[in-house]
Amino acid sequence: MTAHQLSFEEAFVPVSDRGKRVEKRAYLESGQIPVVDQGEGLIGGYTDNEAKAYDGPLPVLVFGDHTRRIKFVDFPFAVGAQGVKLLKPRKCWHPKFIAYQLTSLRLDDRGYSRHYQLLRKETFVCPPIDEQRRIVAEIEEQLSRLEAGVTAIKRVQANLKRYRSSAISEPFTALEGKGHVDWQTGREVFEFITSGSRGWAKYYSDSGALFLRVGNVRRENIQLELGDIQRVAPPLGAEGLRTQVAPGDILVTITADVGRVGLVSSQLGEAFVNQHVALVRPRTGFNPRYLAWYLASRVGNQQLRLNERGATRTGLGLDDILAARIPFIDNIEQDRVAAEIDRRLSVVEELETQVHADLARAERLRQAILSSAFSSRSEH
Repeated sequence: MTAHQLSFEEAFVPVSDRGKRVEKRAYLESGQIPVVDQGEGLIGGYTDNEAKAYDGPLPVLVFGDHTRRIKFVDFPFAVGAQGVKLLKPRKCWHPKFIAYQLTSLRLDDRGYSRHYQLLRKETFVCPPIDEQRRIVAEIEEQLSRLEAGVTAIKRVQANLKRYRSSAISEPFTALEGKGHVDWQTGREVFEFITSGSRGWAKYYSDSGALFLRVGNVRRENIQLELGDIQRVAPPLGAEGLRTQVAPGDILVTITADVGRVGLVSSQLGEAFVNQHVALVRPRTGFNPRYLAWYLASRVGNQQLRLNERGATRTGLGLDDILAARIPFIDNIEQDRVAAEIDRRLSVVEELETQVHADLARAERLRQAILSSAFSSRSEH
């Protein structure tokens, strides 16, 4: 059968922007004007699974500031929340056929205005309705098999996350059960502790030293995250020197996501901490990597958070870090524990890299299934 090529104007009925300035809050209070937002859910309307019959609701394409989603709604009138544009397909479409076709389009991600401009230039393949149903069934069979594979990969991903946590914590859990371990407090283990100064935004710079923030310190991984960095031109004098890190320093987040731990490497270069990060410097005789892994473990993190304060906002004080109990073992044993954790996590990270690659490959295959389904029809 012949598949018609439809222009944008032939394929869609414009959804009126009348009432665009109506706040979502007004709808939530009165319930009189349906509003579609950028979130995953719907305010009214139907879910994707409920839109299986041809006489059911048609999809609405939701253009958000940074996203493009398909939602199935059946409103006599709908207004988009701020930053949202709505498009409603004409009645010639099977709902899921046009939804999949819209999803197959490759539009850039520079906001809904740009999406809309590009969409207006597209043409849409429109075979007879029975053919649309057959194509939808074919797509969903392939996507179902793909989803089963993705589910299995995500199960492996979840298992690796649990193993990572165990690999860090098990050596210290074992130490807890040994009677000969000498437990010391942070006051005995650390020779210096401080947190960053407030008001350093005025020193922000396009070049210069690194300014380490909460986002640069990870959970269950003591290697610093330097993908998103801020640089500063620090002030001269004692205040700058006080918050400057050195190789072997341990960083602990003390506000926001409390208890992340990082270790300063010798390759980091000049860097300073902000007010939300504590700089902790170990005394001679302690392996900084051993201490960082301990504080990052479940056992050590529980010690940090024993006196966590704040009813509505969590936070650690420097005294909380100094009060933490830390297992003191000889240097050879410290080196062995740190090396064993590093060895286990190198295996985990290798597998995690493969899992991420597999998930990315699955997403490319999903897009290829959709693109192939519609590009092949548009050539007939």
